[in-house]
Amino acid sequence: MLKQLFASLNALNLFAVALTIGLVVPLLVQDGMFMDAMLYTSVAHNLSEGIGSFWYPQFSYLNVSELDAFHEQPPLGFGIQAKFFSCYWEVLCTPNASTQVCVC
Repeated sequence: MLKQLFASLNALNLFAVALTIGLVVPLLVQDGMFMDAMLYTSVAHNLSEGIGSFWYPQFSYLNVSELDAFHEQPPLGFGIQAKFFSCYWEVLCTPNASTQVCVC
């Protein structure tokens, strides 16, 4: 009886993982990004090239609306994505791969 219970729990866990992968992975491997994702990717790419710092990321030298730094989002996502850009250069799936790591 206990063995059947564990077998059904393992099957249920396997189904939940497969469902999650089936719903999340197609969204992460799509080819395009929205405008805000492109902005965040640009900030992370600049951070990987040494423009700005972790606490004061920069969109460009003049920045958005001529502000000192880009503080529209918390910097941890930019830092993780910048590390991916440092390791994998400018591959198309780099922003999506860093998002997938953050989701997991």
